[in-house]
Amino acid sequence: MDKILLINAIIRFVESHVKDGINYQELEKSIGLSYHHLRQIFKDFMKVPLKHYINSRKAAYAAFEIEFTDKTLLRISGEYNFDAYDTFTRLFKRETGITPNEYKKEGRHSVQRKMIGMGTYAPVLSEKADVSITGAKTDSDGIVLYGVPELAFSSGKCTPFPACAESVLSYIGQRENCSYTWLMAVSGAAFRFCWNAGNWDMGNSNLMNVTPQNPWELYERTFRAAGRRYRLTLKDNLTKDAFFTQIMESINKGNPAIALGIVGPPEACIITGYNKNENSLFGWSYFQDNPEFSTGIQIDESGCFRSNGWWDNPFTTALFTVEGETAIPSLYEILKHIFSILTLQTAGEYQAGQSAYQCWANDITNDDLFAEKSVTPILLNRFFCQADAETMIGEGRYWGAQFFTQLGKEQNDIAGLCFEAADFLNKTSKYAQQMTTIRQGERQTEEAVREFAGKYIRKEIGTLIIKAKESERKAIVAIEKIMNQLL
Repeated sequence: MDKILLINAIIRFVESHVKDGINYQELEKSIGLSYHHLRQIFKDFMKVPLKHYINSRKAAYAAFEIEFTDKTLLRISGEYNFDAYDTFTRLFKRETGITPNEYKKEGRHSVQRKMIGMGTYAPVLSEKADVSITGAKTDSDGIVLYGVPELAFSSGKCTPFPACAESVLSYIGQRENCSYTWLMAVSGAAFRFCWNAGNWDMGNSNLMNVTPQNPWELYERTFRAAGRRYRLTLKDNLTKDAFFTQIMESINKGNPAIALGIVGPPEACIITGYNKNENSLFGWSYFQDNPEFSTGIQIDESGCFRSNGWWDNPFTTALFTVEGETAIPSLYEILKHIFSILTLQTAGEYQAGQSAYQCWANDITNDDLFAEKSVTPILLNRFFCQADAETMIGEGRYWGAQFFTQLGKEQNDIAGLCFEAADFLNKTSKYAQQMTTIRQGERQTEEAVREFAGKYIRKEIGTLIIKAKESERKAIVAIEKIMNQLL
């Protein structure tokens, strides 16, 4: 993961300086490595020389300017620091196949804003394709199920496993007990919060951390919440052929599978198809458009990924296939599980619940952890940990509030307490959203990362963390009253 953070730091530096030119001494200082070293790491990881990458980013921005502004080509060339207009023309043609002048005359529309790194969105050259395919694509080598709802952080559904489960269940025709709200709440994912005190651990948000005595419990409860049995297969227990066979069996039945890993980190993705001869898998992943995770990944005509190197991904760990029906937990059992997660104080090496909030506040306000001369990769690590925590609280408690609001509408005898719990959870969520606003989370540039490390901003965030902690404590009290009333 350190290398991924390093690549992200380089990407952010390039994005922050794409107009004014790259000062390689500043890049060295920001990253904390010599230019020779970081250039080699970048080429090995991204499969493209850093200089060529920088030029391709300039071309994408220039194309964006041509499409969406009235600037002259000469002005655009100057703004992006090309030493001569001819240089601009040659580079642009190499990236797009035509000159800037031809691009402008033809009225090309080939620039999209896409994620180019974790939390970094920017103009990208990509030809638009009008693809509308449903059903399944089959041939002698394999099958691809089209029409499986895709995954995207922009949907507001930011916890991969419940999002994958909702997508798969929707595709196979289930209409009840499969909404993201329901799966997030009943599994407990909406109420989790872990923090590894003093370590700025990017694994804080891992669902497995919540119940270390049974790391798969929240995954299991996601299927139980949907009234489904499932099959869990661990990569370490099978050969590649056996693992692949289980995927084929599920796809051949018309059922997409869910895997951890395949593309990028050990997060859930959907497997929608396979090619047997090439040992390749198709599917949807939140991370398929991230360059740092794109090694061995191609994008199919449908927009889903195609991976040939999925077995070699060290983060590929498990496979879930959907089976028949099973009983759904009772309301009391559901609330008992939610309550147990909210009131956890420790979970293995992690602090949890109210204790996690306090450790988070302590770490964000600890000046020793934000030394003024810290290099960008270190600060980026803290920045991402902060963002993950805000997502766990902001996104999680939002969906938790939606669950209790719906429950109040359906259960008149406990409606008041359900609405009270929802209100406090909503407030908790909004405190996390305010943290994102303070640290300029929608503008995740190198400058924003540096500003986040500033004492004043961290102090403001620390205050909001304590407010969120107190609001969640009040929600816990309301939930306990609901449970007592159900007895």
